[in-house]
Amino acid sequence: MATIVQCNCGAEYRRTEEKFLVPQTGDAVCTVCGAALESWLEATHVPSYELIERPQTESGQDKPPETP
Repeated sequence: MATIVQCNCGAEYRRTEEKFLVPQTGDAVCTVCGAALESWLEATHVPSYELIERPQTESGQDKPPETP
């Protein structure tokens, strides 16, 4: 089963879980802004995040300032 998770920056991820026999430790971070999405310690159900939508930018914010 997949769920949709949204980072504070607006990026959306599809979160799924994979089951392991050996406990795993790790974390997932947003590939857009670097914020922590989730951390786990000695878990056998380990989440996986797939970026499905980048955040919407306001018009002109992704462009450098114009020079006169």
